[in-house]
Amino acid sequence: QLTEVLSRYGTIREVWFDGNCNISVSDILAKYATDAVIFQGKSANIRWVGNEDGYAPCPNWYTLKSSDLATGVATALHSDPYGDAYAPVEVDVPLLKNKGHKWFWAPNTDHLLMDVGQFMTTYYKSVGRGGVLLLNSTPDTTGLIPASHVARYKMFGEEIKKRFSKPIKQTSGKGESQEITFKKPVTLNHVILQEELSKG
Repeated sequence: QLTEVLSRYGTIREVWFDGNCNISVSDILAKYATDAVIFQGKSANIRWVGNEDGYAPCPNWYTLKSSDLATGVATALHSDPYGDAYAPVEVDVPLLKNKGHKWFWAPNTDHLLMDVGQFMTTYYKSVGRGGVLLLNSTPDTTGLIPASHVARYKMFGEEIKKRFSKPIKQTSGKGESQEITFKKPVTLNHVILQEELSKG
């Protein structure tokens, strides 16, 4: 069944073994999911944050001990700035989390949809702490994502663009420090720091 899923539905970017994978499937993953990140199991190269509340701990190191990663169930709590293995943290959270916690669509649940304030708190505490945010998306009985859910996703995306798409100044380069100067005093409400990680 895993071979079918990985070989018949296009390029696979992530394989998620929820709760671990205790059988050896590394040969199947090597053949059909070479570009995928693997969640849990012996081939894991990403980690669960350790909660379903939408936040990563601070600090949230991308590295951990290889012995912890090899367990297949390492979480953000296994982070170690001196670790010898690289495995970023994924932060999963349901969309239906406003005074509730529901992963799957059900009738009359729009009151559980997160609002923009909740979205942005989640964003700052997941993406803002170096995690990958997995915001749940679940179809209704028609097989489609409900229009009310789509509207909330759109609202979330627009708020992210509003806050981050037009920096008043930016810089980049190599070295231990970067400097930005202003001709007059300015009030800042966000500072975004990004680091090139592709080479370690």
